[in-house]
Amino acid sequence: MIGIESAIIGFYLIFTLFMTWEMQGDFVGLIPRNKIVRVLILLLLIGIWAAITSAVGLDDNLMALEITLCIFLSILHPAFAIGNFLIFIFLRPWEIIQTGPNFYAILPRALTGIATLSTLFYLIRQKTMTFRFGAPYLALFGFATWAFLSTFQRGAPAEVQSNFFEMFFKSLMIFILITQSVRDQKAIQFVKASLMFASLGISVISIHRAMSANDGSRVGSFGLLADPNDISSVMVMIFPFALYFLISKKSPLFLRIMSFATLCAACLLFYYAKSRGATIAMLAIFAGMSLYHLKNKKSAIIGGLLAVLLYVPIASQFKRNESDLSASTESRIIYWETATKMALYSPLFGVGFGGYPENFDRYAPTFIESGLRTAHSSWFLSLAETGFPGFFLFFSLIVWAILTAWKCKSHHPDVLFATIGYGIAMSFLSHTYAIYFYILLGIIFVTRQIELTKQIA
Repeated sequence: MIGIESAIIGFYLIFTLFMTWEMQGDFVGLIPRNKIVRVLILLLLIGIWAAITSAVGLDDNLMALEITLCIFLSILHPAFAIGNFLIFIFLRPWEIIQTGPNFYAILPRALTGIATLSTLFYLIRQKTMTFRFGAPYLALFGFATWAFLSTFQRGAPAEVQSNFFEMFFKSLMIFILITQSVRDQKAIQFVKASLMFASLGISVISIHRAMSANDGSRVGSFGLLADPNDISSVMVMIFPFALYFLISKKSPLFLRIMSFATLCAACLLFYYAKSRGATIAMLAIFAGMSLYHLKNKKSAIIGGLLAVLLYVPIASQFKRNESDLSASTESRIIYWETATKMALYSPLFGVGFGGYPENFDRYAPTFIESGLRTAHSSWFLSLAETGFPGFFLFFSLIVWAILTAWKCKSHHPDVLFATIGYGIAMSFLSHTYAIYFYILLGIIFVTRQIELTKQIA
C-alpha cells in the first residue's frame, strides 16, 4: 500500500509544481535571490533526502524524495504546507508500516510545525500580520474550552487532558492555519485539490483491500478511517470539490483528469463501504444540486425527488443482511437515548470529554449491546460528553457553517454541498472532535472572507 500512496503523492506533487507557476506572484518574495543561499538550500534538501532515505530504507527512497520535495514546497507558500499536511494526515503512512523504527510517525508534528512557521513567515514578508477573527472562532474556542473543563468530570483528569490535546488540539490547529494563511482564491482551490488527491489515495487503497478480500464484506481504509462509515463520510465531504473541479472550464486538464479518477474511485468506495448514512448524504447533495442548477422549477423539483427516491434501489444493492440493518438501526436509537440520559443526569458538563464509552453500560436503557460504545452521532456525542452548554456551542458551529456556505453559493456551490453532505453524514458518526469537520469549517471561513474582500474591492 505504500507504493499506492507514493504514486498518489507523486501525482499531487506534479499538480503542486504546476501551481507554483500559477501562484508565483504570491510567494516570489520568499525565494532568496542570493545564489549562495540557493545553493545552500539545495545542499540542505539533498542532505534531508539522504537522512530520510537512511531512516526509511532504500526501498522507500522514492517516498523519501517526495517528502523532501514537500518540505521544500512548504517554505514557498503556506497553502502548500497545509496541502502537504492534509495529504499525509489522510494517507497516514505511519499506520501502514508497523514494524521497526517508524520514521513516518514524526510527520504529523513535523508538518504541523513547518506549516505554522511557513504561515508566520509568509504573513511577515507580505506585511499582512493581521489575525482573522469571527463568530466561528468564538463558538469553536468556547466549545474547546468547555470540552477541556469537562475533563475534570473524569477520573485521572491528567490522562484525559493528554488525550484531549492529542485528539482535539490538532483539529483546532488546522482550522487556525487554514483561516490565517489561505487568503486568496488560488490558495483555497489548492487546499481543496489537496483534499481531493488525499481522498483518491484512500479510496484506491480501500478498493484494493476490498478486491483482495473478495468476500463481500464491508471494507474501509485503515487507522482512523478503517471504519467503512468514517471513510464514506470523508468522501461525501470531498465529492463536491472533485465534481466542480471536473466541470469547471477553468480547471487545468491534469486536475480534471484526476478529478474524474477521484469521482470514479469514490463511487466504487461507496459500493464496497455500504454505508446508509453516506448514501443519504450523497442523495441529499444530488437533490440540492438539482434544485440549485436546474432553472426550470418543475424540473428541479422532479430531479430532487428522484434523487430522494433512489435511496431504496441503491441501498438494496449493498446486500447487507436484513438482521444486520435492523440491529444497526435499533442500536443507534439506544446510543442516542443513552447520550440524552447522560446529559440529563449531568447537564452542565455531561460525562466529560471521552467519557461516553466507559459510561455506556451505566446509562444504557437496555442491554442489546454492552461494553465500550460510542454515540454514533456527532451531536449526541457532544451532548453526552460536554452537556447542554457544549452541545449549544457545537451546534452553533454547524448552523454558522450552513448559513455561511449558503451566502457563498453563487460562486462556491461546492462548499455549500460539501457542508450539507458532510453535515448529514456526521449526524450518524462520532466526529465531534475529528479533524475533518474543522478542515471544512476552515474552508468555509476562508471562502466567506474571499467573498467579502471581493465585495469591498
